Amino acid sequence: MADFKPAVPFNVPALILPMTYKKVNGVNVKSDFYSVKISVLDGVRIITVSKNGDISDKPLWIKTKYRAPAAQSWTDGVDREITGTWRTTYSTAGITYWVGIYANATATEPLCEVTASEGQVIDTAESNQIFVSAKSYGGTERVVDDKYVIADTMQIETWFQPDIKSQDRIKLLDDGSVWEILNTPEDIDRRHQYLRFKVQRIKGGA
Repeated sequence: MADFKPAVPFNVPALILPMTYKKVNGVNVKSDFYSVKISVLDGVRIITVSKNGDISDKPLWIKTKYRAPAAQSWTDGVDREITGTWRTTYSTAGITYWVGIYANATATEPLCEVTASEGQVIDTAESNQIFVSAKSYGGTERVVDDKYVIADTMQIETWFQPDIKSQDRIKLLDDGSVWEILNTPEDIDRRHQYLRFKVQRIKGGA
């Protein structure tokens, strides 16, 4: 593999969607990836919830706490339904907010959470944003039920990132397509410099 030459520059923006599992009727089911972005600027607080990289279009539940600069403890804030983006104003200088997003009003474990102080914009999905090269090479030819088909596959190359796992998915942000990782991502020459893996498109972005 010494002659490996990566397809740089990595200029396609992408989002890694880490997949976790939960038991539903005794069957392991993949859970959705939720993230939250909060902006606390110029007296305006904007909170945006995303599901699998898209702004959520279904109701979730939001709980907030806040703390003024001189306060020693948190004060409970709003406890309400949210769909997509929620915008409010604040008046206390130097305030800090904690935001938790829940599946519903009775859920006890947050789907995602974030803490931000005045003057900050924080996105919990930021560490999942990467740049890649994406080559299809015409897809992958297969015979399924005696029919010739071409599967929509690609080879992805990017900078080494150990958090990318074989059960994860990747969303290409230039067209919104979602792909499942088919093999264990390969650390080229074990140099912790480049990563390569193969993906197959998930129809409908589901």
